[in-house]
Formats: sequence, C-alpha cells, structure tokens
Amino acid sequence: MLATMKVEATLQARMVSTRFPGKVMQKIGVTSATELLLKCLNLSKSLDEIIVAVPLGDLDKLLVRYLVALAFNVFQGNETDVLKRYL
Repeated sequence: MLATMKVEATLQARMVSTRFPGKVMQKIGVTSATELLLKCLNLSKSLDEIIVAVPLGDLDKLLVRYLVALAFNVFQGNETDVLKRYL
C-alpha cells in the first residue's frame, strides 16, 4: 500500500516592517494583500493545508484575529527567528 504525502504551504506574515509597516493588511482593491494571496493558494488542488506563520508580538495580534476570522490556520512562534517559525 502506498502512503500518501500531505502537502502544506507555510506563509510567513508579520505586521512589523522597517520599510512598509502593516503591508500584509494593505488593500489591493477591497481585499488585503494577505487575503488575496491566501485565496489564490486555496485554489490549489495540490495543497492539503495552508498555515500562516506569525510572530508572537503584540502588533501581530490584529493579524492573527484577522486570519482566524478568515478561517486560516495560524501558527505563532519566535518573533525574531523566521526559520524557527517555519519549522
């Protein structure tokens, strides 16, 4: 019997940025950049799960609430180490 592999996409998103703070919540038309990207990923027939990796910082709480309201899986992790959030 062949084992099936689960295919996941992990998207890193954070509110803090030195060049463009809050860019993940910026609107493209009427939809946020993050929501637009997630909706496109959701159309993929190859993905079993989409996870958004978000830092544990206070400024990211708004982003987490927004993503949960959109019914996406959120993982909160290390604020300064992106690789740890992915792992």
